[in-house]
Amino acid sequence: MSESEELHFSIFISLITDGDYYTTSNLFKIERLINPKIIRILDKEFPRLEVFIENGNYVSRKVEEFIIPAYSKSK
Repeated sequence: MSESEELHFSIFISLITDGDYYTTSNLFKIERLINPKIIRILDKEFPRLEVFIENGNYVSRKVEEFIIPAYSKSK
């Protein structure tokens, strides 16, 4: 499969202190993932989360850590 044939996915994460009132929650988007699989979510002090996502094609998968809401990504 060439790079032009890969499908990119996005994952949306909604955060709110209590309840399920999605209209007042903070919505975060993790984008440009290839065949993503959420491995682990670590709940830190609200509203901080660490999300570990495995992604890539079947021969070159890697796990990336995303810190929400800092919008930063590390190895």
